[in-house]
Formats: sequence, C-alpha cells, structure tokens
Amino acid sequence: MSHPSTRLRRLGLAGLATLASLAAAPSAGATAYTLNAQCKLPVISERPLTLGIEVPATASPADSVVPLKVTSLSGSALDVIVEEARITATLKASVALPSGGSAPSEVKARYPLTTPANATPVSLVGESGEATVVYTGLTIEWTTFDSEGGERVITNPCTLPVGNLNYPKIQIGDEGSLAPSPPGPVTVKRESSTSLAVAWGASTGNVASYRVYFDGVITATVAAPRTSARVSGLLPSSSPVEIGVAAVGANGLSTRPTTVMFQEITIDPYGVPVDLRSTLAPTSVTLSWNIYPGFEPPSYEVFQDDVLVKTLSGARTTTVTGLTPGKTYKFAVGSRNGSLQLGVSPPITVTLPPLPSSSYAWDLKGSASIKTLIKGSVPLKGGLAVDIDDAGVVTGDLVLQEASARLTALSFLPLTAKIAFVASGPTTGTYAADVLKTTSKVRIKVTQAKLFGAIPVVTGNTCQTRKLSDINLTSGAGFSLQEGGSLSGQFALSDLNGCGSLNGLISPLTSGAGNTITLQATVPPTPRAG
Repeated sequence: MSHPSTRLRRLGLAGLATLASLAAAPSAGATAYTLNAQCKLPVISERPLTLGIEVPATASPADSVVPLKVTSLSGSALDVIVEEARITATLKASVALPSGGSAPSEVKARYPLTTPANATPVSLVGESGEATVVYTGLTIEWTTFDSEGGERVITNPCTLPVGNLNYPKIQIGDEGSLAPSPPGPVTVKRESSTSLAVAWGASTGNVASYRVYFDGVITATVAAPRTSARVSGLLPSSSPVEIGVAAVGANGLSTRPTTVMFQEITIDPYGVPVDLRSTLAPTSVTLSWNIYPGFEPPSYEVFQDDVLVKTLSGARTTTVTGLTPGKTYKFAVGSRNGSLQLGVSPPITVTLPPLPSSSYAWDLKGSASIKTLIKGSVPLKGGLAVDIDDAGVVTGDLVLQEASARLTALSFLPLTAKIAFVASGPTTGTYAADVLKTTSKVRIKVTQAKLFGAIPVVTGNTCQTRKLSDINLTSGAGFSLQEGGSLSGQFALSDLNGCGSLNGLISPLTSGAGNTITLQATVPPTPRAG
C-alpha cells in the first residue's frame, strides 16, 4: 500500500458547496450550536473543523433515552481527503446529570453527511433538574484502500476548545411537570333531546386522552388528539348542568377539568328514532328502526362508532358496508329536520360474524412497468389461488408466466428480453373491509436478451436478480371474491447477477423501487381444487 502522503488530493468546489448546504434548521424543541476543533491530518499540520450540534432542550425522566446529534461537518480539515476513503468523525460526550453522576455518549458521523448523523442516546432515567452536555474528545478516522483491496485505518486526534465554552443544557422535568396543561375553553351544543356535542381546546404536553364530565361524572373518554365527543342517552331537562373536560397524560396524571355551565332545553321527542335493530353479515350491517309517532322527519343520520357515515331520507332502513369480519361496532341513528337534529336513538353494539373459510382462484392478465434503468412494460399472464380463513388471513400461490418484452436499456439501446417472475414461497395477505391484500416473494429472471433484436447478450437460466422482490398487491374498488376485479401494487428490483455481458452493461444500475404492476382477475373465478 502506498504511503498516504502520495495519495492526498484536494476536494473540489462542488464538494465544499455540498458541505455548506448541510447546516439545517434545528428540530422542534432542540438547541442548535457549533463546536470548533483543531484536527491533526496525515502529513500536514492541524486544520480547523466545525461541527453542527443538536441537543434536545427539554427531556422527561420518564424517557428512557435522549439523543444527541451531529448535524453537519465543515472546515479546512475536510478540505483534504484521501482518495477512495471512508471517513468517520467520532465525537465523545459526557452528560453531567443533576444527581451529580454522568452518562457517557459517543456520536459517530459519516462524511460527507447526506442526512443528520445517527446519535448514540444518553440515559436519563430517574433524573430531574438541569443536565449539562460536555464534549470530551473528537477523532477522525480515514480508512484507505490500496490497489489490492487492502485497508488501512489512520486515526487523527482533534483538539476541542478548553474553558469559556457555552456547553448546552438539558432541562429534565420533575414528575409534577409531566401532567399536560389543562384543556382550552369548552363549548357545548345541543344535538338532540338526548345528546350534546362537546368540544374543547387541545392541551399541551404528553397527552394520552381526555375525560368528559357531566355534573362531575365521567360520561366519555376519547383518545388524543381528538378534541370532541358526544354525550348521549340524556333525559330532556330544563336544569343547568356543568360540563367539564380533563386531560390525562401518558403517565396517568390528570389535570383539573375545564368546565362550562350549560342550560338544557326540552325538545319534543316526536320523530326521534327508536327500536334500532340490525341484521349482520361478515362485511356489512343492515339497520332498521321506528320513530316516535306524530312526525316523519325529512332525513336520518347513521353514526358508526360516533362518526357520521350516512345521511338518507324517506326510508327507515339502510346497509353499512365495507366492515371487517369478526369486529365489534357501535351504531346509532339520528333524525333531522333541516338544521335541527330531533334526536338520536340509543346505540346498539354488534359483532360481525367471521368470514367463512373459503378458496378462490383467478386467471390474471396485465403488465408490469419497470421504472429503473431498463425501462419498459412487461405483459403478464398467470393466476392467483388463495385460501381465506375466518379471520381474513390469506395464504395461496401467485403464478406469472414467462413474458417477452421490448425494453430500453441506458435510455437508448433497444432490448428484446424474456422475463420470468419465479415465485419463492407462498403468497400471504389479508382480506378485510372488502379489500384483498397479498404479498408474494419472487425471483425475477432474464432468460433471454438481445440488443437491437439480433445481438444475444443473455442466454440460459442464470441471469436473475440478486435478491428476492416483494410483489405487494391491493384490490381496487369494486373487487369481489366471487367476481374478481383489479389488483395493483409496486415492487423493487435488486441488481442482476449471472447475466454475462449484460452484467457490465446495466446490472450495477438496475436496482430501484417504484416499479408498478397492474393485473385484472378474470370473471368468474374458478374454484380451487381441494
């Protein structure tokens, strides 16, 4: 291996411009600053180096770790690099904890930086108060390579400034500070004679959920970040009530409720839906109801898990589709006369029956679009056979026939190829809410390739992707297990191996994601043989 002094070269202006562009704005809640050092490089004297540092401004003793980051490296110490070298800067830090102890940390930053460097976290469990980050050492490693592939690691120490350095602080909150802030103002709107709509301003802090109180009694709990709830099942009354909302932290600590007084009003119950009932299927629920006599409301609203999913008029029955077999849902129906909601029925809770275990098979026809270096569309034919159990778990087989395709290599070379998608293992997936999703692992092979339709560049069965590809398919709108429909998805290609002269031509550049596949399942499906 040649001496390092004979292999030094200057980094071009383009490289320096890249370094200058790496200083990014700090992440939210973090403190950004710079750290200057002097680094001893091979053969030459010390050179200055500037590090961009990012430290979280606050942390919680409930956090298991707090990351420190190097976000940029620049300076004349990096104005000289070793040809074909790997460069790593290792920054050592010690975090002085409030208890008087310290926690070590070591941050490794690859050069040149293309993303903020990964950070070794520092444990702060159980600490409370102000912690100080002190950087204790910096080294730069140059891993060089000779013509025979040998490696040599050269470690260059760097000198950090001593004294008068404004080391960053991390404020670690005590247990009392972990409770969220109280919710903002509470607003209440009458929805019907038996329900209220409650909304409030979001709390700050580590909020997990909100509790809604009705005259001091919890009537609803919703997960953050949702800031609204419906209080239903109330009796009409003209008495004022206190509505309150409290925020609950991830550690279970709760704020005092933010309250508001609300004057109830009495609404005539005529036209309010009653006697709500259901007929169940694996992926749908048919709802029917009656009303209080005396008034037929112009429209009805159907609520699924307290979310409005349908508005209809005239009929007292409807079907909600696209549900998941075996899942539990809550439904209610309200009636409306213009802008006035007359009332909401008492809710019912239903659990859908599981999907019967079944077998299905389809003939497939479509194409794959390759977006990497070899550009073009590959026509596809084949079949998909699956078993679906009562939990919606899918297992089966995807078979795609070998296809001939006209492609373009290197953006200008016409290439005629035969391409095979060879399955490697079973197809797996799920069927839920009328959506079929499958994943199949395949090895993509090029069994024949000719440039300009005449010059053979691949023959035989050895040219294939180095790694397996996942073909992920999702059914489109209107897909039916009994009638078929469209399936589409994406897959990635790794580099090619065993392709003869094609290896050197395009293999190193063929890998990439974003390749698409579109298939149409024939109608009707053929039952899979037992």
